[in-house]
Amino acid sequence: MTTGLFDEKSGTLFSVDAFGAILPGLSQNVEDYAEAELVGGMTAWATFDSPWAHLTDRSLFGDVLEGVRKLGPRRVLSSHLPPVTGRLDELLTVVGGVPDAEPFVPPDAAAFSEIAAAIAALQS
Repeated sequence: MTTGLFDEKSGTLFSVDAFGAILPGLSQNVEDYAEAELVGGMTAWATFDSPWAHLTDRSLFGDVLEGVRKLGPRRVLSSHLPPVTGRLDELLTVVGGVPDAEPFVPPDAAAFSEIAAAIAALQS
């Protein structure tokens, strides 16, 4: 889903977008979210951010995720998720299910205009 960097010395995977999530509210700790919030938020993020995932070869996608698993990161730092320690299998399971998740359907022009109007009204 993105480019990442693995620091072998610290066991940290810097993953940019791959393990992002749309979450309810802000927190510095991923443990503050219920499992359903984390799984739902990660799936929502991935389908929104990487719509191509629905078109990917499932086997090749799985191979890439297995390569990440074999790195064995102890910590994952994503640009769009609080730091995660010790939950790599859970993250990979969620991301691995994205190709089979319901695709994100963006709003049409009328719906987008309503959203923009609602945001503008909140700022007034």
